[in-house]
Parts: sequence; structure tokens; C-alpha cells
Amino acid sequence: MVEKDGTLTAAIVRSAKAGDRHAQETLLRHVGPVIKNACRSCPDDIREDIVQEAQIKVTQSLAQLRDHLALGGWVQTIVRREIAAWFRRRTREQRVLTEWQRELAFHSVPPHADEPGRDVRGAVHRLPPSQRDLIYDHYVLGKSYAETSGQHEIPLTALKSRLHRARRRLQKELSMTQPAPTIHLAATDLDAIARAVPFAAKGDPKRPVLQGVLLDNEGFAVATDGHRLLVAAAPGLTQFDEPIVVDIKTATLLTERASASVHLDELRLEFDDDTIAWPLIAGDFPDYRTVLPTKPKLEIEMASADLVAALEALGVHLEAAHPSVEGFTYLPAIFIAVDARAKTIEIGTSQALGYTPIKDGHANRPAGLDWHFSVIVSCASFAGFTEAFRTKVNAHYLRSALDSMGSTIKMSFTRADQSIDLTADQDRAVIMPIA
Repeated sequence: MVEKDGTLTAAIVRSAKAGDRHAQETLLRHVGPVIKNACRSCPDDIREDIVQEAQIKVTQSLAQLRDHLALGGWVQTIVRREIAAWFRRRTREQRVLTEWQRELAFHSVPPHADEPGRDVRGAVHRLPPSQRDLIYDHYVLGKSYAETSGQHEIPLTALKSRLHRARRRLQKELSMTQPAPTIHLAATDLDAIARAVPFAAKGDPKRPVLQGVLLDNEGFAVATDGHRLLVAAAPGLTQFDEPIVVDIKTATLLTERASASVHLDELRLEFDDDTIAWPLIAGDFPDYRTVLPTKPKLEIEMASADLVAALEALGVHLEAAHPSVEGFTYLPAIFIAVDARAKTIEIGTSQALGYTPIKDGHANRPAGLDWHFSVIVSCASFAGFTEAFRTKVNAHYLRSALDSMGSTIKMSFTRADQSIDLTADQDRAVIMPIA
């Protein structure tokens, strides 16, 4: 379970990443002292809350841990981000709520139109009485979560949830009168967002949330259309207090430094010579971490340029080589055949592979579809099982993933009929196979 040098075994970490609850509990016990030590400078009344939130975040983020030997440092990074996010929220809340402390009767008396702090007091007065009392006790009188929970006879978890909803409502009430906090995004952050845009489910009315890009305050820009997923590293997004989903028009995207602020219904970006706004999309973006493969059985490393060259060589054998045939639709399908013993992969297509019967159709497959074309790509390394297998993917999806990532690609497989996981540095792309 624990190595001689005190590190947790790779097997336990792999099981925890795969969702094994016992392994996750073992991992949390192992890193518990690391989390508590990192939180030792936090105020006494909130230290336990931050420890609990950090433990939850560690469990939710396990898919991002690439090396079990780096577990300790990885956990410390997560805890530091949680602490920083908490203090940003606390500072912002205290700045907004300072006026409340001067008028301890504000929760029962509406503000006068000409008095100081009327915007804040007016917003608070419009809260439901139950939320108003909780806000007053916890933020104005400074009572701890435990004290507020006991006084109002509300479970601690329910209290935090109600306070969260009250803060969100206050934020909306005050957004027209209070300046929105500003964060600074680097050009690399906006470049990551730009790379995610093509992966969004544009134009699909059945998937309104997937039409946007998730700006995850874990430091990633995320987009998916249900068939492919890109998780691009954008460290500047950790400045946001919570994740947001934005609708980005590619034509408006500039990849340079910008100041960003979240308003009631948009994310506003200020550039040196321009200002643009991305509308916010309501709704919960799916938890993309659940689809990130965690136990690959085969990992292959290769140069991205070699894969791109292979796809370009296949280009003339795709759509142009597949004239319209009644009863069939064209799909840019290619196969990837893995030969671990030769340390190569074969990327190819065939005339028959491009024709897919129209749904509910009964057309016979066109006759004389007998040609095929493929390219062999040498790989730098193989790790995992040695049996050969073959899977099918959309050529356009693979190319867009390669164009959005780094120069060296690690391609991972769990099974031939499951997704292909591509990684480059901290960026990840997942492509679903063609059935």
C-alpha cells in the first residue's frame, strides 16, 4: 500500500482514479497530513471547511494526476488554489458587506433612498427572510458556520448551500450597481479558450449547454460536442471563483492579454484597443472528468507532425474519392491499427469504409469497393498490452485534436471499442470511436 520511501503505491492511485471508494479513502488518509499542514495558516473558524473542500477537490480531480510519485506536490497545489479562491471570495464579500455592519437593523428596515450603502442594503432587504437572517448572522455578526448552523438548527451542509444561493442572488441584485471584480488573462489563456471553441456542439438545439466553452476554475478551458472533447490548460482561469460557461463567437476571439469581469449575463473582456463580451450560458456543464480515461491498457508516444502528415496523405482518399451513392451517406472514417510488437500504428481508409447506410435504410452496399490506402507511423514508445487491434475514428475529429495540441502526443487506449485519449503536456483530447 505504501512504498518504502513513503509514497502511495501506483496500484492504489490507479484504483482511486478508477473510482474505487476504498482506494480513494486510503489516498485521502495518506494525504490528510499534507492538506492539514497546507491549511495551518487559515483562520480557525474556516480551516476545517477548507480541508473538507480540498479533499473533495482532490477526489474529483484525480483523473488529472499523471504520476503517482508527484501526488504530494499535486495535492499541495490543489489546496493552495482552494485557499486562494476562498480568500478572494471572502475579500470580495467583506468589501460588499462592510456597510452592513454600520446598520445592524438593516434586515428589518428598508433603506432610505439617500443613505450610504443603500444599494447593498436594498439588495439584502429583497432577499427572502430566511436567507437574510443567515447572511446577517454569518457575514455581519461574524458567527462561524458551526455557530450559525446551531442557532438556526440547520445541518452544516444545508447551511453552506443556502448561503451559497443567497450570495448568488445578491450578486445578481448588485451586478447593476457594484463594479464587477476584474481578473487578468494571459495570451496563453485565451489561446487555450480559442483552441476549445471548435469542439463545442455549435448549432445543436438539443444540447444548449454544450454549445458553450466551460471556463473551469481548475485552470482548464473545456468544450465537447458529445463525440470529442478538449481539455486545454489555461492557468489564468483559476482566478475565477467558480466555473462559468460562455458562448464564444470565433470571429470575436482575440488571443492577447485581457482584463476579464463577470457580469449578470456576460463575461466582458477589455483589450488594449477593443472590448468584447461573451454571453453566459445557463445550466450545468457535464462533469467532463467522468469521461477522461483513467486506466489505459496501452500508451503510445509519437510526434504530432507524423500523425498530421499521415492524415494529409489520406486526404485525397476521403470525401473526393467517395461520390454520392443513393441510400448511403459519406463519413470521413479512418482506421487506426496498432501493432505493439513492431511499435507502429497504421492509419488508413478504404473505399467501403466511407459509406454508411442512411438510418433505417435498406440499401445494398455499392459494388466494387475494393481499394484501400494506409500509412505506417513509427512510434517513440509503447507501454501496455501487445496484441494487435484496430479501431475506427472520424478523420476530421482526429485532425482537429492534433491541431489543438502540442508537438509530442501520447495516445492511450483502454479498449478498441472505447475512446482514444490524446495528451500533450497538460492538454487532453478524447475522441469517441465510430461504431
